[in-house]
Amino acid sequence: NTDISYTGSDSTLTVSWSAFSDPLTGLYNTHSDIASYQATVEDGSGNTVLDWTDVGNVNTWTATGLSLSNATTYLVLIRAADAAGNLSANVSTDGIIVDTDGPVAGYVLDGDTEDNDWANVDSILTFSWYDYSDTLSGLSYYEYAVGTTIGGTETVSWTSASKLDSTVTVSDLALDNTTTYYISVRAIDSVANVSSTATSDGFTLDMDLPSIYYVNEGSIATDLDIQNVDSIFSSSWLGTDIIPGSGIDYYEIALGTAAGDSNIIDWYHTAQTYVLDTLINADSLTLTDGYTYYVSVRVTDAAGNRSNVVTGDGILIDLTPPLTGTVHDGSGADIQFTSSITTLSANWSGFSDTVSSIVKYEVAIGIDSIRLDDIVPWDSVGMSTAITIDTLTLTNATEYYFNVRATDLAGNVSPVVPSDGITIDIDPPIIGLVADGLIGDEDYTNTDSTLHLSWTGFLDPLSGIAYYEYAFGTTSGDTNVISWSNNGLDTSITISRLSLGHDTTYYGSVRAIDNVGHMSVVALSNGVLVDVFNPTVGVPMDGGSEDLDYQGPSDTLAISWSGNDTREISYYQYSVGTTPGDTNVISWTDNGNATTVTITNFILTHGTVYYANIRAYDMAGNMSNVESSDGITADLSAPTVGWVNDGLGDDEKFTAAATTLEANWDSFADTTSGIQYYEYAVGTTAGGIDVSGIWEPIGTNISVSATFTLDETITYYVSVRATDNVNNVSIVITSDGITADFTGPQGTWAIDGDSSDIDRQNFTDTYSGYWLQFIEEGSGFNTHEYALYDNDNVQYVTSWTATLDTACVIGGLELLENQTYSLHIRGIDSVDNVGDVLMSDGVLIDLSAPSVPLDLVGWFSTERIYLEWTQNQEIDLDHYSIYGGTEMNPTTLLSTTADSTTEAFMPGFADGNTYYLRISATDIPGNESEFTADVIGIPQPAAITWVDPDSTNVLNADDTQLSIHFSQPLLNIGAATAVTIAYDNMDLTSSYSEADTSIIIQFNEPYASLDSITLTISNIIDWSGNGTDTKEFSYTTYMLADYDENFQIDAADLAAYLTGWGNNDYSYELGPITGTVPHFIPTPNNVYDLRDVMAFVQMWYWYHQTNSFNMTTSADIGGVLPIAQEDRSLIITLPEGAVAGQVFIQYPPNSKNLSTAADVTTEQQIYLSKSDRNTGQILVEWADLSEDGLQTVTFDAYSLDRDNSNITVDYTIYGIDQEIISRGMQNIELNAVPEEYALHYNYPNPFNPVTTMLYDLPETGHARLIIYDLLG
Repeated sequence: NTDISYTGSDSTLTVSWSAFSDPLTGLYNTHSDIASYQATVEDGSGNTVLDWTDVGNVNTWTATGLSLSNATTYLVLIRAADAAGNLSANVSTDGIIVDTDGPVAGYVLDGDTEDNDWANVDSILTFSWYDYSDTLSGLSYYEYAVGTTIGGTETVSWTSASKLDSTVTVSDLALDNTTTYYISVRAIDSVANVSSTATSDGFTLDMDLPSIYYVNEGSIATDLDIQNVDSIFSSSWLGTDIIPGSGIDYYEIALGTAAGDSNIIDWYHTAQTYVLDTLINADSLTLTDGYTYYVSVRVTDAAGNRSNVVTGDGILIDLTPPLTGTVHDGSGADIQFTSSITTLSANWSGFSDTVSSIVKYEVAIGIDSIRLDDIVPWDSVGMSTAITIDTLTLTNATEYYFNVRATDLAGNVSPVVPSDGITIDIDPPIIGLVADGLIGDEDYTNTDSTLHLSWTGFLDPLSGIAYYEYAFGTTSGDTNVISWSNNGLDTSITISRLSLGHDTTYYGSVRAIDNVGHMSVVALSNGVLVDVFNPTVGVPMDGGSEDLDYQGPSDTLAISWSGNDTREISYYQYSVGTTPGDTNVISWTDNGNATTVTITNFILTHGTVYYANIRAYDMAGNMSNVESSDGITADLSAPTVGWVNDGLGDDEKFTAAATTLEANWDSFADTTSGIQYYEYAVGTTAGGIDVSGIWEPIGTNISVSATFTLDETITYYVSVRATDNVNNVSIVITSDGITADFTGPQGTWAIDGDSSDIDRQNFTDTYSGYWLQFIEEGSGFNTHEYALYDNDNVQYVTSWTATLDTACVIGGLELLENQTYSLHIRGIDSVDNVGDVLMSDGVLIDLSAPSVPLDLVGWFSTERIYLEWTQNQEIDLDHYSIYGGTEMNPTTLLSTTADSTTEAFMPGFADGNTYYLRISATDIPGNESEFTADVIGIPQPAAITWVDPDSTNVLNADDTQLSIHFSQPLLNIGAATAVTIAYDNMDLTSSYSEADTSIIIQFNEPYASLDSITLTISNIIDWSGNGTDTKEFSYTTYMLADYDENFQIDAADLAAYLTGWGNNDYSYELGPITGTVPHFIPTPNNVYDLRDVMAFVQMWYWYHQTNSFNMTTSADIGGVLPIAQEDRSLIITLPEGAVAGQVFIQYPPNSKNLSTAADVTTEQQIYLSKSDRNTGQILVEWADLSEDGLQTVTFDAYSLDRDNSNITVDYTIYGIDQEIISRGMQNIELNAVPEEYALHYNYPNPFNPVTTMLYDLPETGHARLIIYDLLG
């Protein structure tokens, strides 16, 4: 028979009761004194649900067939009937609430604190849920299930969990690799309603290891074996994961001097597949010359599977440059002079490299030891050890130096080694004339086997010519046919048995060498041409000077090309066909030596491709190969057209815009050359352009928004046409037109009232009006809008309301007396034009009663009541009526008067009674005003009526003045004294306020915190000359640092304090202080410093030493706070924006001890803690306004045994402006981790032959076991 508060049934109610008794009928009967019971059912508002029903002589009854409403309270009333038919009083239940709604489902995570998509453990599964709620009977418990389908239970059937749980770990599973599992959770409330099932998004089991595909060292793009930098190391790699798999999550990289080693750079994480100069900071990486280094990589997938380590083939560090050798001028032994101004030679030997090897030499030429490369810049010659440069411009009598340096495999460069220099000596012989032929100069030759050359006029005025050299080449001065040959002093030469090329010009060259080796410049012939080959032509271009792919309607076809012959083209021929080389359209036609042609009277066929063919003939009649163009397609058809809409979307008929027209179109097409652009035009007739004036191009856009000056009622048409890529223009498509409409509907008349026009009304909550239907001649009438207007205050008292009616009744008003109000109506058409406002002539609010008399004051004394008030100003005022009695709001008329004062102590009144008096004003017509408020008083000696602040209130620091109000005026306010814990005689000042007959007490010294003040006032004389008894008041003062005034000093106060400091709000200042805790007396000085901090800290310590810890239950706010254990540390990660907070932990004191960081009391951060190891409680409260803020709160857990323990973490986190951004409570399993190690007694003991010794380590390590025999 336990009373319940909720039921899950909406059709039955069960009630039970204890037996009623009837002492009269039971006195003479041996049977029950109750004949039967009657019951009725009511809802919480007293409405009858089931009429009185006789249920018999029972003490339990169930009402069935009811129709009850969810979330509604119902009561069952029971009464008893005795044998005489007498009914007892009704006895009611305390009510039961119907709850037929299931709990609200929340969210399910694949994981304990965050949602996981992958896992790599096939036997254990942890998941969590949040945001389940039930607003009626409350949650009772949860059920969870696991399946391979959404909502399925194939893996774990429905299993119960406590309503306090939000995380569950299921073990002893046998999950399948690559299978996706889904977690389902539902909640059951206290009346067995079941929520909908919430299912996680699933996680997939991935137990396959990823792998590394390759590792490159020294470069991202390729693998290098050697480098010459000791501070930068580049590497790239690629990992793979088996499909389907969780995919790569991150890589780990290490660097060592052996394969797989990490002695240079230890393993570290990266999400990249390469590291460029960032394997380690350049300032801290120092590689050793001659050592080989190896990059090792391993990869971990998203499920946590880690691959095997893969190591690169290593890279050698070579920082030593090559050793130098010797450089010689000349091609052999070292020489000192040369007669060439274009050619210098050098050779070198003796260079070597001790670490890797030389890979190239570089050579430069300069004119001294400073300008090493001003003649020839540095250039590589590979591994060659000799060079000849024949493209120089050297200066006579100038010394030049070769400079050589070597580079090894690592890129190290040796020092520069110069030659000893070579000097240029040029006073060459003077040249003569050279002729192609033996007798006179020849321009052509028709032989391809013989060349003739002769020369005259060479001389050397100094040492004389020693011999001539001749040569032949295919360009002037070239020797590619006959290289330079000594001809002695002969001045002609015939060369036979040659193989000369057709259409090639051969040039003879002659030079003279004097007796000191100076060589003249080369004398050249003007060349002789050999012509035995065919001419050539280029690929022709369709369309003229630029190759075209398409051609529009035309009767011409243009072709252009290029031609070439070693001598001269005689003429070209062209033809046209429908395939390359074909002449089925135009046969071969002579075009002379012109390289362009425009064929007239050419008939094109749409869609046909035409190819131009070209061939050339030279002067000897040789014909070139035929070259064909890439073809040109005839496009003779204009684009096909689509549709045009007015507006940017669906077609519009009207527009309210005065300067803008919009249109859009689509479905235009050209299947041959394609659409090149669109043009639009605007006119006042279909297809007209009288508005735009021209056709406006708009590219390939398919909409336009154009600016024009539009005229109302005019219909505008937008026309569109398309042009393809050969300038074929489509037909014009025109919209169906859009009409400009700028004017809204117009009204005719409007009146005040519901049937005829009225000028005045005497009610203030309703207004009625009506009008004639508005007229619209444009886009069509849409709606009326009306609003009520205050003519006197020139403002609307209601917002605009839309209606299709022509009348309105406006309710819920608060109209003002003597104000005139008018009805405003306006019409709106279909394009949202708003017409002119139509106004009624207005109605005046006239209530006519006098105003209530003001400033009624009553003076009470022994056998006297005197009333006074302010005279009314109405010109038609007649008299005042005085009402009085011993009840509130008296209606007994005591007297009337035309004055503003009266005596009101009437016959029958007596001292000591409370009397209520009030007055009203009545005008000449008899309209009576409202009553004044009651004046309440007791005819008696002066008495206190009220005190501000009341003595039941706590005095805040700024409540330094008390107002003690008396029942009547005082002649003498007597003497006041105050005694407190902190003050023996507190300094104060007393004064009197005639306006409200009160004694004002001003405390002139600051209150002490948590002080008790006793105030005494004696010798008070009232206005009638009578004295009164001594008055005494007791007050308690505020608690220093308790900003939210809840007599607790906690994190909320800490957040408020540091926020006030950060904002330079000195209303939060605490110090300096005097006195003892907690009765500190603050004397703020508008300076925040450490004295303020210490005042808060001392009050905090006092409060938490005086009061015990309590863990309260409040609604969660924000997400679940991340709480994790790392070794012995319990780390609570604070949310972003946290500036203050409280963390309270309860733990088993016989198993664990918890501690936290030392307290901090600075100007930017306060961190305070209180611990009670006897009860297993620790509290941390902090506030931090530093730039980075407090990121985590950390506790050190010390285990007294090797058992894990459940602890409860309660937290409240504040953001800026002291807003709670996170609040909740979590149950955490705390793992037992020893400080250094824990060694436990072995069992069994004694033993034979096996015993077990348990030990614990904070991290993975080695244990050493030493066994001693009996002799030690």
